[in-house]
Amino acid sequence: MMDNHPFFKNVWRLNGLLIAFVGVTGVLGTLLSVLLMVDTMIPDQDPQPETSLTFADFPPPTDSDHEEEVSEEKAPWTLSEMRAIPGYAVQLMTKYSPQYGRLHAYEAGSHVRNILFFNTESHQTTWLLNDEKYAIKNYEVLEKDNRATAILYSLEPLPVTETAGWTLALSDPDGSALTPVLEGVTQVIDHQAIQNGMQLMILKKDHIHYTAVLDVANKALTHFEPVPDQGSFPSTLPALSSSLQ
Repeated sequence: MMDNHPFFKNVWRLNGLLIAFVGVTGVLGTLLSVLLMVDTMIPDQDPQPETSLTFADFPPPTDSDHEEEVSEEKAPWTLSEMRAIPGYAVQLMTKYSPQYGRLHAYEAGSHVRNILFFNTESHQTTWLLNDEKYAIKNYEVLEKDNRATAILYSLEPLPVTETAGWTLALSDPDGSALTPVLEGVTQVIDHQAIQNGMQLMILKKDHIHYTAVLDVANKALTHFEPVPDQGSFPSTLPALSSSLQ
């Protein structure tokens, strides 16, 4: 009788709905808990914008970058192999940066900063330069009868620029008595030994070609004048000149 009574039927329906609601709520709660747990296990990652690098992102090196590379504070220095000075108990070695590769004692350049002289008899060592305000662009041992008479240098002021030029200087064969001879030289075209221990030189300074005579013993120029223009003196072959017209 109670099973068929309308009141009890409504109570059972209500209980069924409550049980179903509780069940669905429990499932949903369980799913939400799992999702929250997974979310806490995965670290937050901000979306990264897509980027593409071009050559513009890498600026070319500047002069200051090059100066940092070759500066003494940041670059190691070493000595070249030894070179004997003919007729003297002296060996010389150039001081340079090894980042340019192995350097022979006969080579020089803007990366050479000094020259060390070693006397094999007294065992005394001396530097050519007292500081490093110059690079030794070039040097040459001048000889007469297989004996050194002097060493000729091209000293480039630091920092290196294209317009400064360099200084010609002479020293004794053992590196002593370094004496500047001429500043602002931009090119030494050639030089040859002539009479009385002199050196005849053809060089360029301030975009002008010059002839010069260097007195090696006294470390001084005895002659220095511009090369005349081609049309500034009369032709020695007037007949030939007229025949070519």
